[in-house]
Amino acid sequence: MIKLHIPSMSCQSCVARITNAIHEKDTQASVAFDLDKREASIASSLSQDQLVNLLDEAGYDSTLLPANPS
Repeated sequence: MIKLHIPSMSCQSCVARITNAIHEKDTQASVAFDLDKREASIASSLSQDQLVNLLDEAGYDSTLLPANPS
């Protein structure tokens, strides 16, 4: 599971765009969002770098979060 902070994600439209961008490259990916925290948890065959690049191409900067923060 990869967790990303996506500061510019603010609504369901953003969630849909991000989900669609990921599913274009990995149809089996599982994506969960926390809009309040502006975070996404992604289970995918894509690498962390590939996911960050996909989001960047979709217009969303993101940073990797620890999988299990202390």
